[in-house]
Amino acid sequence: METATKPSVDIGPWVSEGWKMFTAHWGTWVKMSLIMMLPVLFPMVGYIIGYIGFIQAMMPRPTAYGVYAGPPEFPAWVFVVWGLSALGAIIGALITSYFQIGMWKAALKQARGGTPEMSDMKGNGHLYGRIFLANLAIGFLTFLGLLACYIGAFVVMGWYLYAIPLIIDRDLSIGEAMRQSKAATSQNLLMFILYAFLVGLISQVGAYACLVGLFVTMPLKFTIDAVAYRQTFDGVRAGAAPAFATAPSGPITY
Repeated sequence: METATKPSVDIGPWVSEGWKMFTAHWGTWVKMSLIMMLPVLFPMVGYIIGYIGFIQAMMPRPTAYGVYAGPPEFPAWVFVVWGLSALGAIIGALITSYFQIGMWKAALKQARGGTPEMSDMKGNGHLYGRIFLANLAIGFLTFLGLLACYIGAFVVMGWYLYAIPLIIDRDLSIGEAMRQSKAATSQNLLMFILYAFLVGLISQVGAYACLVGLFVTMPLKFTIDAVAYRQTFDGVRAGAAPAFATAPSGPITY
């Protein structure tokens, strides 16, 4: 098998083009982001409500004699809210994994000259099982990496950066997608790790704006990564006008 040359990691151009992709169709991207994230936002609100109740219950209470009462009674409803929120978080994660496929499809299509559409969020059930299991596998490997003084987690993040889009774009098995992603990124692993870390920070910036900003910053994770994927596997660098609206017939192989 012919091996491509060492892939370059052009973080600045990738971020720049990813931002332009988002601003060109920001309305569509915000709506798709809202659909993807709502299933997990509701459980988060439940956790916050329960936490407020917990804090209020733990505060000391003055008595008529000016002294504080004994240990406060912990309200049972807080446990109920937290339990329902935990169940909701699990269900929300299952739903979000499905809509993640649509976000990737829209981003890859736009990176190749197409237009992202709300319809990209539908009809992806045939990929759901693989995407969900791939997320679990990568998450488990990341957890193991955390046990190795965090270093292993960053390595996993760099190796399997493209595993999910490879499954979606090329209809690969989980193992083959992880193999191709690792083969591509290993040739310039340190830079891919740095890139993945920085883009992760960008996508999470919106969390500091009362979570509302996530509807803007989260799509950037997909648009920027789609540009990076296109350059790594299709050979079309950032800033070059895509000459196709679908995957090329002869992608770079590793």
